[in-house]
Amino acid sequence: MDGVCCSSACTGTCMACDVAGTVGTCRPLGQGKDPKNECKGHAACGGDTCSAKDKCTAFKEANTSCGKSSCSGGSVTKWTCDGKGGCHKKTSSCGGYACSGGACATKCDAALACQKDFWCTGGKCAGSLPNGSLCGTNDKACKSGHCVDGVCCNSSCTALCMACNNSASPGTCAKVPQGKDPRNVCKGTKDCGYDTCDGKGKCAKAEVGKECKRQCSGTNVVAYKCSANGLCTTKAYTGCKTYKCVTVSGKSQCGTSCTSSTAHCASTSVCDRSEAHMTGKGVCVDTSKVMVVAKATAGALAMAIASKGSHSHIRLPAGTYWETGLTINKGITVIGDGAVHIKSTASGSPLINITTGAVTLQGLTISGSKGKDGIKCKGNEAGAYTFWPVLYVVESTVENNAERGIKAEACHFKMRRSVVRNNTKGGVEVEKGGFIIVNNLIVKNGSPSGSAVGVELKPESSTAPAKVFSHNTVADNVFGNTGSGQAGIKCSIAINIYNSIFYNNTAGAYAGSDPCFYNNCALGSGQTSAVKSNILLNPQLEASYKLKNSSPCINAGDDNKIESKLDLASGDRKKGTKVDIGAYELK
Repeated sequence: MDGVCCSSACTGTCMACDVAGTVGTCRPLGQGKDPKNECKGHAACGGDTCSAKDKCTAFKEANTSCGKSSCSGGSVTKWTCDGKGGCHKKTSSCGGYACSGGACATKCDAALACQKDFWCTGGKCAGSLPNGSLCGTNDKACKSGHCVDGVCCNSSCTALCMACNNSASPGTCAKVPQGKDPRNVCKGTKDCGYDTCDGKGKCAKAEVGKECKRQCSGTNVVAYKCSANGLCTTKAYTGCKTYKCVTVSGKSQCGTSCTSSTAHCASTSVCDRSEAHMTGKGVCVDTSKVMVVAKATAGALAMAIASKGSHSHIRLPAGTYWETGLTINKGITVIGDGAVHIKSTASGSPLINITTGAVTLQGLTISGSKGKDGIKCKGNEAGAYTFWPVLYVVESTVENNAERGIKAEACHFKMRRSVVRNNTKGGVEVEKGGFIIVNNLIVKNGSPSGSAVGVELKPESSTAPAKVFSHNTVADNVFGNTGSGQAGIKCSIAINIYNSIFYNNTAGAYAGSDPCFYNNCALGSGQTSAVKSNILLNPQLEASYKLKNSSPCINAGDDNKIESKLDLASGDRKKGTKVDIGAYELK
């Protein structure tokens, strides 16, 4: 749409997907713009460009001047708006008065003579024109004494939907034909009726109760309905509950999915995207289940978790939350709304320590742990693994921590569409528990003096819970110590690795004795592999780790191992003939 990949069909008036600053998202074009020439009004009559919202500018009222008037003999020609954006000319008789400077005179005297066949009496131009003759607005020009609708008429003809200038009977007061309204006496709207005459001397019947317009108002859809006089004014509100009202293809309606809490959810709800890998979209959570933190302050997250009660979700507004060794020992989903940073004020303990329950961390940046891991999840090793805690990191960033970014031990670990980078002693380590690690970027972990690994997988056994590693990009991780280590990925048992990139990790992606089994992976130039369908070439990555157009990873993955509808950027996971390799999908 508009030459770019777009978030929606974006077919509404004055909407586009290539608006500067929001490319790829359907947004209003903005005041004074109309590159698609959708607004057809005349420049002097309105409706010719877009307004600040998703519609054309308002039309100017009917009979507003839109051009220079001129005189010709005893007639004046005026250019006026029709109330619908059009500019039209209309020539009218001056009714015996002189025309000068684009206007008819309204009196006569020695300096302002009347037109031929008229005489000046008492300052007025008088005549004896028969019915049907052009008279402007001058009653005295007519023998009948009635100048109506620009012609001499047989009566004053003041009734509703009557006229004296009907083409079939000029000069005789008669009913206006159906669908016409030359005097603009029927003030209804086109959508509601009552906007033209019915041919029987009345305005056309209004379609009372018909919906004529919709618009959004926060979490409500406002439906306008037709009134008895044909105006689109009666309002009916429909609440959207957890969602905000959105406009899609020019139609306002309750939202059904979300990518952002602020943009798409009620202020007391939150956008949960933990299942977006399956559905392709997030959901706004029932407001009764959501605790909303008022603002970012030191210890605010710890206080919210301690007092959560029956709430299953916590919504954090943008800001920095300084926490002192935050321990989570109950099931909860913590979701950041905007740029939310969780930082440490203490040394000697993980920034976030999870011991029990199922914990989801979404939309957070977790950084600055002093001396320990960014996130640590550790359950009771002696207990059955079905009772171990669950850690799910989604659409988050874990960076700049003193030890590992994430350590999961006797804990079931899931991570989707997240970034783990610049952690001193490694990126992700999983020990004993199951794991699902899909569509992540794990880069620049380790240090020249350390023995870090980008990803270390040490599940308890091959029969332990799920072990899924697919569509990740693991690059530029540093293994500083000499020896047979590897900085990319390390497995303790045979684990299938799918559709992933391992590139430019010091000491290589893997060691010769590594039991990881690589399938449709990009292992970089200079590597060797006896397993199937791997690419032993430079994967051609941008500085952002997205694929270049020249990358051999494009359309080179295994479609049978697509574990998500979305890639790291929340775009479509498959766009070409086959899925791409790595965290990002290009084409």
